[in-house]
Amino acid sequence: MYRHLQRRLSESMRAFLQRAYGLNDVNIVIEQPPKIEFGEYALPIAFELALFVEAGRVFHTFTALDTRQVQTVIGAGIRLVVLSQIVAKIDAGLGSEGTVIFAGLHYPF
Repeated sequence: MYRHLQRRLSESMRAFLQRAYGLNDVNIVIEQPPKIEFGEYALPIAFELALFVEAGRVFHTFTALDTRQVQTVIGAGIRLVVLSQIVAKIDAGLGSEGTVIFAGLHYPF
């Protein structure tokens, strides 16, 4: 039942965007609500794996900016996303200065 409604809504939105704005190949995401069997305790929770590459450096003044001194870090992390608003994360990064573990609780905006 839900999948049928989800498909119809996606088709209607695509048709509207094509007709009104001339947009084709639009990716529309419709989240599936949690199972109602769990009642008020149902929370949409997702686990994500994130791979990242970061680059940066702290300089004392803007004139001291030198791109040859930029440090890079590669790594991976695990995210627990609750209600699409609360993100708990643990990341491990490996750079020229060693390995670092980052942990945090965030509220995306």
